[in-house]
Amino acid sequence: MCQKQCRDENGFKCHCMSESHQLQMQIFGQNPDRILSGYSEEFESNFLDLMKRSHRFSRVAATVVYNEFINDRHHLHMNWTQWETLTEFLKYLGRTGKCKVQETPKGSLLSVWFVIDTNSGG
Repeated sequence: MCQKQCRDENGFKCHCMSESHQLQMQIFGQNPDRILSGYSEEFESNFLDLMKRSHRFSRVAATVVYNEFINDRHHLHMNWTQWETLTEFLKYLGRTGKCKVQETPKGSLLSVWFVIDTNSGG
């Protein structure tokens, strides 16, 4: 919520007791669905923008794209969104037709998902 990086458990504990964190939690508590929805939309938009810039019309492992995404130190964390896992997010992208998502027969679940950008606009 606060977009604060804490160095250790003690730093996190101190932050959680801070006035700024308490205020953020009050705001979240008043309308959690709106805030979660906003973060989800921003995450999706940023992820798809990366796809369009770096992997347009190519078949690429979703984990590769995700690792590129999280390499940006200012990235939006997936745990702030409605999706609990990368797999859930990929299924959503496939279901909504925003990407063609395929599962290959080898590897673990996260390594077998591939994302293909099917949006030729913009």
